[in-house]
Amino acid sequence: MMYALLFAGFAIWFVFSVHPGSLLGFALTGGDWLRLLRGLHAEEKQTKAGLRSAAARSLAVQSVLAGLGLLGSYAAGVHGRGETFAVLAAVLGGLVAGYVSLLWMTRPRGGYGYD
Repeated sequence: MMYALLFAGFAIWFVFSVHPGSLLGFALTGGDWLRLLRGLHAEEKQTKAGLRSAAARSLAVQSVLAGLGLLGSYAAGVHGRGETFAVLAAVLGGLVAGYVSLLWMTRPRGGYGYD
């Protein structure tokens, strides 16, 4: 159950945190979240190509951060090898599911983003 919640949580987090104006590709700080919320209806900021580009950057950065965090917890002895792998699979699976769903929503006939 915990792994399913991790998977779903990271998928939802990924879709909602993608921010084309951020260097990392996702909203991290409170200021990023405010800029993201203010620019939701700005056509020049929320283009489909911009969202896809930000999603690719976001996937790369968040995957590296998740991997390093879980390797650190394994090295510190917090989790065993099997549990670390299961958590990593759930987190990365959720990030990839969020990325794929964002790609699907921003396809040419998709309803998310502006052309």
